[in-house]
Amino acid sequence: MIEGFRAGCDDYIAKPFSVELLYQRIEAVLRRSENALDGVKCERFHYGDMSVDFERMQVYISDEPIKLSVTEYRILELLIKNKGRVLTRDMIIQKIWDDNENYVDENTLNVHIRRLRQKIEKDAGNPEYVITVFGIGYTFGET
Repeated sequence: MIEGFRAGCDDYIAKPFSVELLYQRIEAVLRRSENALDGVKCERFHYGDMSVDFERMQVYISDEPIKLSVTEYRILELLIKNKGRVLTRDMIIQKIWDDNENYVDENTLNVHIRRLRQKIEKDAGNPEYVITVFGIGYTFGET
């Protein structure tokens, strides 16, 4: 058991064990990790009226599914997973488009941000999710 914990395990069940005990321990782990946002393994994210199911790549506003393009979704996901940080325009362009070393200018990013806001914001002119940090780039949520 000690070697297991030293190797990184979170729990241990000695044999023989009941199926109910196993079930309850699994439920406890799921409850603890339900809203964890560690930038990599989060399955569900909630902020205001928005929820994002990263596993299904689906965005909901007030429990209504919102249809986003792949690029719009990737921008939103990048901003959410970096919540609390300001991402420069260049950083976003590199993460979203530079995988294939394609050149994309800032106007392309502006168009995608505008379309994304039209789909997810109550008032695209006064956004609460995708926030512009003037002269720098964008952030998610409160500044």
